[in-house]
Amino acid sequence: MIIEELKRLSKEEVRHNYHIYLNNANLSGNTIQTALSDSFYIWRKVGKQAFWDVVESQDFDQASFAALNQILPMQENGMPNKNISAYIYIICADLECLRLAKKW
Repeated sequence: MIIEELKRLSKEEVRHNYHIYLNNANLSGNTIQTALSDSFYIWRKVGKQAFWDVVESQDFDQASFAALNQILPMQENGMPNKNISAYIYIICADLECLRLAKKW
């Protein structure tokens, strides 16, 4: 699928297609579940447009870090800043995998 086709789909449909892609990559079940959860964090917490803005950003690293750095402190009450930084890194890595695989 090309990106414009993916953008017309619901989160569940995009997630399903990404799940198929990850299964075909022969990843472990735990890795697949983590990637599916983390990759769609921005969509779940902020919305579809924010998600696609980050995925399509020319400066993905900066855009994903900035978005998550803004979202996580509001969503994860009581999470120490060092944990937020680690969580941002993990989510960005999984989101980058989705971004690179967007031509499923």
